[in-house]
Amino acid sequence: MRLSVVLAILLPLLLIWPAIEKVEEDLRTIPPLDPTSLSYCELETCGYIEELGIEILTPAEIRESAYGTEVWVQVVNTDRMSGTRQIWAELRSPEGKLVEGMRGELELSNSGPQFIRFFFTGQPEEFETLSFTLAY
Repeated sequence: MRLSVVLAILLPLLLIWPAIEKVEEDLRTIPPLDPTSLSYCELETCGYIEELGIEILTPAEIRESAYGTEVWVQVVNTDRMSGTRQIWAELRSPEGKLVEGMRGELELSNSGPQFIRFFFTGQPEEFETLSFTLAY
């Protein structure tokens, strides 16, 4: 009786072990930012970014803090990448004038919601009037 209980527990675990190893092997490391070769996209039009294996979800979440405005951009890790990479962003006025440059850090893993957090020194109302472009 005890042997059958032990086998009933161990046998399924042994059978799924190779699948677990395969999933962990499939994780690829995200390449670091190369400042000499940047690609740009406006937040609303980014969608799936093949080079990074991620999909950008819009709209960004705006949170006011004591020192300025936090901009949270959610990403979906569609290609199961892992690691950390800098993402740059710029805010431009409707006339195209650079208002502020920002740097965020994307940390990818195989679970949970994942965000790029940027910090903007202006107010949320001002952010809404600006064009938000990612550089990756």
